[in-house]
Amino acid sequence: MAAPSPIERLARCMTGPPDPELDWMEIVATANEEFCTSILYRRLMRSEHAVSVDPDVLNFLAELERANRERNRRLWTFLSEVVGALNSAGLTPLLIKGAVDLARQPDPGDAARILVDTDLLIAPQDLAVALHVLQGLRLKPLEHTAHVHSPGSFWRPGEVGPVDLHTALPPGVASFLSPDDMCRVTLQERDSVRFYAPNADLHALIMIGHEMLHDRGLLSGWTQLKYLVDLADQFTDPSLDWNWLAAKRQMRVFGLALDVQRLMAERLLGIRTDRLARPTMRAQLLHRRRVLKLRWTVLGQIEWRILRYCLRQSNM
Repeated sequence: MAAPSPIERLARCMTGPPDPELDWMEIVATANEEFCTSILYRRLMRSEHAVSVDPDVLNFLAELERANRERNRRLWTFLSEVVGALNSAGLTPLLIKGAVDLARQPDPGDAARILVDTDLLIAPQDLAVALHVLQGLRLKPLEHTAHVHSPGSFWRPGEVGPVDLHTALPPGVASFLSPDDMCRVTLQERDSVRFYAPNADLHALIMIGHEMLHDRGLLSGWTQLKYLVDLADQFTDPSLDWNWLAAKRQMRVFGLALDVQRLMAERLLGIRTDRLARPTMRAQLLHRRRVLKLRWTVLGQIEWRILRYCLRQSNM
């Protein structure tokens, strides 16, 4: 078996004592690639292991943490301006994905993960009104960001990240949800704007479905630590409805995605999901494939190219 991968070594730093011989340049670079530098810094500082870390490394991580706090505050300021304008037009959007974490923190800067954008969902029949609102805010769609479920990402100069507007969840996620499931939300108000936020269990399903199915993580076998850290937080939320999640697990494709993702969360972050049934043998085999792809990156890339070629040929 190959040596632990950079992602595995990074996860170890987040959950236990760092190896004395650790290459901190590699760890910081990996954390940056995984959008986890703030998470790494906070976990080190909350542990007794920070004293064993090179002070220059901690100072560098502290500077990245400061920058990320400011970035997330600015993301929230921009998002709340958009939500407030939608409210004035009679619309109350549903925040999804990373936007939920910004809204739930006492200070949006406390959201640890580095966010590329923020996402909100409106009803399809409200799209024309929403686009008029965004135009009034001088927001323009970014090229090549429109999808069947989204008219695109909207941005204006000076903002640190765009707002992703959705009229539906991605098909790979929406297929597992009924209209009743989409009612698992709460109406919230913050900074004088109103929005819906998904309950912990719906939030977890959306994140698993987005990473593993919409972004093809289940098919490709690649691992993104940022999503695992988010999922670990959701799995430790006392309000999460495990019975509802267990019922959704009976849906074959989502159940497989859930099992594969929770196996990796357990391996890398020590998160237990004993309230769900034991992962299937298929999930365990796919998990093993992910571990191998973490450790044998070049072979993993070759395997993925071959798999994509075969998939294209089968669809011709």
